[in-house]
Amino acid sequence: MAILAVDSRIGSVKTTAQPQDNGQLPHAIQEQIDQLLDGVAAQLSRITQEMTRLPPSDVPTVIARHHPEFARHMEALGNWIADYLAQSPPPDEIERVRACITGPLRTWSKTSALFYRILNTPANKFEGFEIPELLLENRSGGADPPSQILDHHYLNMVTVRAYRNRFWQLVNELSQQTTQRAAAAESVRILGLHTGSALEILQLTKERTFVRSVEVTCVDPDSTALRRARDRLKPRLPRPMEIVLANPCKYVATPARRNSPYDLIYASTLLDQLKDPRATKLFADCYQWLKPDGALIFGNLTASMPRSERMIIGWGMNWDIRCRSEEGLRKLFDRTPFGAANVQFKYEPLQASMLVVAERR
Repeated sequence: MAILAVDSRIGSVKTTAQPQDNGQLPHAIQEQIDQLLDGVAAQLSRITQEMTRLPPSDVPTVIARHHPEFARHMEALGNWIADYLAQSPPPDEIERVRACITGPLRTWSKTSALFYRILNTPANKFEGFEIPELLLENRSGGADPPSQILDHHYLNMVTVRAYRNRFWQLVNELSQQTTQRAAAAESVRILGLHTGSALEILQLTKERTFVRSVEVTCVDPDSTALRRARDRLKPRLPRPMEIVLANPCKYVATPARRNSPYDLIYASTLLDQLKDPRATKLFADCYQWLKPDGALIFGNLTASMPRSERMIIGWGMNWDIRCRSEEGLRKLFDRTPFGAANVQFKYEPLQASMLVVAERR
């Protein structure tokens, strides 16, 4: 087995021998992997050669022009992984196959800011506040052509575009909910879980009703993210604002603050990272923190997320994403005081992400 790499200086494909233990894969599987990686490497080489002949200002146009064909090769790779796993191969073989595929992907993406921030974020640790900012900024980078090409690809995945849509969905939902509640109450108390630097609240500070009505609490385990949120928001919010350094799930599991309930509790990305038992407990805990008629607003990726992207993100970036259906979420809520009947599902245009809105009745 050989790892295919692209020489960023001349755009040629070169190979680097791998240890013989990877050769233990069945010949047919090894051949399929090599063919798929050869296809990706050839595309990288072709685009790199064109990039090196042009001024830097023309590079984004070149990458965008070649993206549809490059995306087809990445889709083929992701779908092959999904088909392979559907056959329930032995765990030791899965690990060898994974190593064969992720090695080149990580080499090609070595200076992609997005790829390596995700790769180095421990699974389910709710860290890496810079990741949402990179996704929303939607500006590809990288110090070498292959990383620039792949960074552009990652930022244009359906999953990432759906995430950007979700952000604006969340902003609009919080705006509408706040306006509605502010008409009947002096203040609207909002609890944000896993807020990072609270970009959605920052966006909402452009709205007069929101600014004069809300009392915001931001909970996140990243002190740097919280400092950024505090520095951005405190000058803009006249009412009390609280910054809490804590694991969001553990925070709402403690009863200490339930005597000061919230009108709204939201989380943009938390639910995507939780297994069903933890998600169910989180719903139940949040119920206790809400006022009567208060609302829980969570984002979640759906089963419409392309399976090829799920495989590339899961294997290449080591990020396990939980996609859910309406039926699956209703079952989780039915095990909590919310019940299944008080849940709404609001989809973004690509149908790959939704907001889950549950009210306390």
